[in-house]
Amino acid sequence: IKTAFEEEVKSDYNCYKLFGFDVLLDESLKPWLLEVNNFPTLNHKSLDRHVNEVMIAEMFNILGFHITEPINDKKKAAIIDNTGLDSFVDFDPQMYMRKKSNEQLEKEEDWAKGKPGLFDEDKLTPLDVRILIRAEEELEQTVNFTRLLPCADGRKYLDCCQVPSYSDSLLQHWEEKHGYESSQGREVLGRLCREGVHTKDFVEKKKKKVTNFVLKK
Repeated sequence: IKTAFEEEVKSDYNCYKLFGFDVLLDESLKPWLLEVNNFPTLNHKSLDRHVNEVMIAEMFNILGFHITEPINDKKKAAIIDNTGLDSFVDFDPQMYMRKKSNEQLEKEEDWAKGKPGLFDEDKLTPLDVRILIRAEEELEQTVNFTRLLPCADGRKYLDCCQVPSYSDSLLQHWEEKHGYESSQGREVLGRLCREGVHTKDFVEKKKKKVTNFVLKK
């Protein structure tokens, strides 16, 4: 899966994977993992429909699908009025692009060499900020889901990976610094967005309205 993802996926926008875990509880309520399904059955007529429907709805909320087609001002006003939103954020595919700038490639090389301080606030690249924004947005939508990584003691799990990824290390550092005070971390991201850090590597387009991101507190 990892190889196919790196070779085929050009955008982080609509890429996700749902796994199904079959677990058996014994007489002592100890869980035993039976198998992991790459393509779990989600038949709407099955007995577990009342579980699947709620689970799928929350999964889509976590994924954060956008309206990807251009929306005129009249439609935006109608959407805001009907949904009770405070504002409407236009979809920009560059928020999810996987192509890395030279600055990002150099930084990841430094990270691989073990250079310290790369995840300090003043060292965050546009891609770093976008990764953190998406992580916070996903976490905000969780109700019955629990995020496994990053977590407070996630460093020990990353150490089990043959080669931990740059993104996982970034997210783990952020969790260790702001996990117990998430509002503080979101304020930092909000300020960086207002400064336009998250879009500094975007390809110039014709002048449009500036995209603003409002992080929930």
